[in-house]
Amino acid sequence: MGGSRRTSSQGPVGAVPARPTMEVLLRTCRARDRGGGTIRSPSRIAAMVTCALASGVISIPADGLAHAAASSAAPNTGGAIAAADHPVRRLIIATADGRPASAAVNAAVARLSGTRAATTMRQLAGGASLVALSSSVSSSAARAAARALALRPDVIFAEPDLWARPTATSPVVPDDPSFTSQWDLWDSAGATGGYSVKAPAAWGTTTGLPSIVVAVIDTGVTSHPDLVNQLVQGYDFVGLDSIPTDSTPDLQPYTANDGDGRDGDPSDPGDWVSAAEDAGTDPTGGFFSSCGAQDSTWHGTHVTGTIVAEQDNAFGISGIAPSAKVEPVRAMGKCGGYLSDINDSIVWASGGIVSGAPANLHPASVLNLSLTGDGPCPTSTQSAINDARSRGVTVVAAAGNEARGVSATSDSAGSWPADCVGVISVAASTRAGELAWYSNFGTVAGSVTLAAPGGDGTGPGGDIYSTLNTGTTVPDESAFGWYFGTSMATPHVSAAVALMQSFASTPLTPDAVKARLVATSTSFPSSSGCTEVRCGAGILNIGRTLSDPPPPLTAPVASFTAARISPSSLGLRFTDRSTSGPAYVTWSFGDGAVLARQSPGATVTHVYKVAKAYKITLLAHNVNGFGAAFVRTISVTATPATPPRPTIRTLPIRSVLVSWVAPVNNGLPILRYLVRCSSPGMSSRFVIARSSLRAYTVAGLGMGNRYTCTVTAGNALGYGHISGPSLSFFAKA
Repeated sequence: MGGSRRTSSQGPVGAVPARPTMEVLLRTCRARDRGGGTIRSPSRIAAMVTCALASGVISIPADGLAHAAASSAAPNTGGAIAAADHPVRRLIIATADGRPASAAVNAAVARLSGTRAATTMRQLAGGASLVALSSSVSSSAARAAARALALRPDVIFAEPDLWARPTATSPVVPDDPSFTSQWDLWDSAGATGGYSVKAPAAWGTTTGLPSIVVAVIDTGVTSHPDLVNQLVQGYDFVGLDSIPTDSTPDLQPYTANDGDGRDGDPSDPGDWVSAAEDAGTDPTGGFFSSCGAQDSTWHGTHVTGTIVAEQDNAFGISGIAPSAKVEPVRAMGKCGGYLSDINDSIVWASGGIVSGAPANLHPASVLNLSLTGDGPCPTSTQSAINDARSRGVTVVAAAGNEARGVSATSDSAGSWPADCVGVISVAASTRAGELAWYSNFGTVAGSVTLAAPGGDGTGPGGDIYSTLNTGTTVPDESAFGWYFGTSMATPHVSAAVALMQSFASTPLTPDAVKARLVATSTSFPSSSGCTEVRCGAGILNIGRTLSDPPPPLTAPVASFTAARISPSSLGLRFTDRSTSGPAYVTWSFGDGAVLARQSPGATVTHVYKVAKAYKITLLAHNVNGFGAAFVRTISVTATPATPPRPTIRTLPIRSVLVSWVAPVNNGLPILRYLVRCSSPGMSSRFVIARSSLRAYTVAGLGMGNRYTCTVTAGNALGYGHISGPSLSFFAKA
């Protein structure tokens, strides 16, 4: 469909579509560039990126909501693709009782977001609820609503259901489908393989095991001769879109693009966006407005080929771990994918339980996430990753393609899921061993773990060659093609992990995997300007990963102390006392909240919503691995809550009967009540009432004076806050 097929003795090798291809666009861009030599100057890079806007160097904007690249005619600045705000239609909300969001919570969502109504759609993996709005709101409005909602005592956290995009870039028609085109696996231009990952040096040891599964969480996969024997059953987690209406949401498979929602078919139906959809004039009513018109990318198919394309079949290319298996898990469709779908994909692929999905019969050993969104790691995503890691699963993610510094500690310059704690973050390197011009880079230690070949945007011989499809919309014929991006770098690392686990006598922990990758990487050339902070430890070297002795694992020792913020607060102040040089720590506060910090030794505070016992866990980790988790169970208590305003009934002989309702005791029995009646300019009357009483007569008031009364509850920690005053009254004779 959409073009002819070029063949050779190895079979189909690509397609020449009837309309201009990405190859033509890139050749045109290079022809317009007259500088000669390597394109390194910022001005020339910006010009090339502007010209090649269709290449898809894309991500969601800093406010956390996704958007596609602008059309190829749009202006661009700073070497990054401009992106507009993607409307928010859903929130992710974790309640204090772990139940689906209640009617009261949904009413608050609607009020705070300025919408007519909000509806709980389903409960997600980890227990949070997905709540749909009756109308779309801006990203800033959604974030403000989420922040306000999190202040409620019945809500643990709330965040917008963010939008992520694949980090793929431009394909061009291939010239040669053989293994010699895969310089990223072994660069035959140098006797030692250059700055490739040197996969052939490992194949004498292992090419993987069928029992080792790599989950590719992506756009799905198409039928391909080089992949047909390489897959296990996956799942499609792209759910139905909640289209805002005046009442309950209208559910439509717009993003899914396959006519339905979640099911057992993870095949890629195509993610093209038409010009009419981009302009908002299509029948969806503007759902894809400003996503950016594009042909289908077959992104997940390209990523999968790098990992497991069949070897020694006299056809096509070779995957890095051709005897392992890939589990396709579809989490993205047209224009990108929802955070909630990605989170559930992470949990299910790693062997966890997701409501409505069948049990995973082939839990993965490693998750490949060639996708990215701007900003700090979302709480729900960190929880999903922690869940996967608890089952021994390694998580590998693309650093992103915005050519900017990223930091896991920044609210705006992060790149999730790569900046989530416990993830192996992968930057992209070129054939010359330099950091690729588009690749994100680290600004603090730990932002980037290592680099792997991602291509340089020059097409054949410079980019990454893998499996594709000729279809410009729906799938057509199988093909091969060149892409570049951190999406293409990431599967090299995931495949290396598959080889490591295949060769290991016992399963390696995620931290042992990370330590080995770091210790065996190839150093960057001195001309690259790379440091460990900026580019990671080095370039992936699979040959050394399997041959070098494992590095010693000196893990930090986690410890912390806790103290009350004040007697009247349910907050605790935690101080990290970890030793042995942790690089960063992760707090789990026992109520669903998780905090990752790259400042060991710091003091953090956390305020609980409910008084009870909580299990607090601290993990201290560095490149050599986690220490044992330090766990303490702490009963969180405080002075009693503020009682409601008391009621009064005046009595004869200058007396008044004061009645009240018992407040929440905040974890400790109420021992007494302090009842106070006061009048301006007069001495107040105080009485102490037993905890069993809910009314008390206060006598001895001054004749003719106006009084009000208050009540305060006390427990072993002291008295809480004073109630509001009662109605005023005059003492009777």
